Amino acid sequence: MRGVVATIIGLSVSLFSGLHLSAEEGVKASVEFSDGTKKSGLLSNTNDEPLRVFSLKANKWQRLPLVDIVSIEMEIEKKEKLQAWRFKEEGKPEKVYLDKWYWRLHFVGTVTLKTGEKIECHISAVLHLKIDDRSEKLWLERYHKTETDETPDDVVYVKKITFEGAKVEGDGEGCKIFGNIEPAKMVKLVKVMRHSVGEFYEGKLNEDSSKYIVKDLPPGVYDLFLLTDNQVFVYLGLEGEGVKEGLTDEDKASIAKAIAENEDFYEIKEVMYVVGGEGFAKVFLRKVRKSKTTLEKQGDVPLEFIAFETLVLKKTETRWHIVKRMTLHREKFGQHEEKDRMKEVVILKELGNKDLNKEKSLRYDVVLSPEKEK
Repeated sequence: MRGVVATIIGLSVSLFSGLHLSAEEGVKASVEFSDGTKKSGLLSNTNDEPLRVFSLKANKWQRLPLVDIVSIEMEIEKKEKLQAWRFKEEGKPEKVYLDKWYWRLHFVGTVTLKTGEKIECHISAVLHLKIDDRSEKLWLERYHKTETDETPDDVVYVKKITFEGAKVEGDGEGCKIFGNIEPAKMVKLVKVMRHSVGEFYEGKLNEDSSKYIVKDLPPGVYDLFLLTDNQVFVYLGLEGEGVKEGLTDEDKASIAKAIAENEDFYEIKEVMYVVGGEGFAKVFLRKVRKSKTTLEKQGDVPLEFIAFETLVLKKTETRWHIVKRMTLHREKFGQHEEKDRMKEVVILKELGNKDLNKEKSLRYDVVLSPEKEK
């Protein structure tokens, strides 16, 4: 087991044990099954992750936080009756068909968002429904194979999930942040991160990177992140998080410990920026790995891996725990490459707390400063 180092505001800590990631309790929801059964409780995804769906219209995967969803409906779009088979001999491709049949059911989902958008999609996920002091798994499937003695009518599946108190509040189009960037030809990547949910949304740049737009956003408060060849411009706002800024030195030391204890692919973890208050913190983290990996064959040039992440931590009693991590950007380089790989982190207060709760469209022109904010 290797040690990792977390550095935070001049403090270094080396530790060697893993840390359990806690999850949010969930969102109140009612579930209706195909046989008419109904259940209610707190619905959550593993580690409070968004629901991952494949949008048939957009032809791509999308991540949908449960707090943005009004309902999820599942239906059978196709039924196939197929003959059962087995391999004639172990390890050989020849099949022997049996005098038995089974059904393969194809499902399609419709997710209705608070913005009014309806996403027809394929879903393959396991959600958790907490009812009193017990938890049940809910399977949202793309395909389902029946037993040979079952018919499609025998299959009980999740038909509809309705989120308590959630309602359509928009016209089907999301919010957007857009504007100019000065100087041009610098920015390579622009993203926004949503407060309270902790989800990144990537924007688009025009040809010379003098304009940007991030659209199809749910209502909320956002921070902007911009990446150039040698700098990362960030700000971590606290608006809407329910805390006032005020971390103690003891809090910062405990946060460093929690980050160091949580082992992953990277060896060096540097806390570039931390904000928070009583029981809540956000961290902007730079992570580095230089030791050899399975990606490198003998004789290959050694690789160096760098990642930038935002973490959300919460305090229980005397310990801080990582409850969410969001990756802004990852890169890998040959260690011989002549370039500045570390990217200076520049904190710009003007990038934070962009409120799209009241305004659906917000223009914000970005002027990049070469100086770190004090």
